[in-house]
Amino acid sequence: MQLSHLLFADNLLIMIEALERNVKVIQDCLHDFQEITNQKVNTAKLELFLPDWIEPRLASQLSARLGLSVAKMPFVYLGVPISRRRVSVKEHGWLVEQVARKLDGWKRNYLPQAGRLTLLNAVLLAIPTYWLGCLWVPNTTLEAINRVARGFL
Repeated sequence: MQLSHLLFADNLLIMIEALERNVKVIQDCLHDFQEITNQKVNTAKLELFLPDWIEPRLASQLSARLGLSVAKMPFVYLGVPISRRRVSVKEHGWLVEQVARKLDGWKRNYLPQAGRLTLLNAVLLAIPTYWLGCLWVPNTTLEAINRVARGFL
């Protein structure tokens, strides 16, 4: 079995192949965590994400053995969409909207051009840079972000 994980502060995402024998490994990991840290795992905050192609019978078995509710993919983890397939161009619209919303609060008329450029480079363009490190972003989305940024200058 291959076990992979993403860990950030108090968030943990564990990825395994959806097989019943792997449930024991997850149960052991959660048990060991509780024993080592002397903290209790809050199962009310845990969810089991399964791909849409998995058989309903297997999904029920895994959910019952782990005592977790089943959630649907795709989902968002730390702001990053997690999916079993590449996110489409249409689904990246939220990224352009996020950049545009950030600009709405800035007072363009009160800043000189050099100040606006510095603000864009330091704050606004850091948003797509973060996403480029996490997932594939289509050129059309990057071009739309550039249009929004040029409009602010």
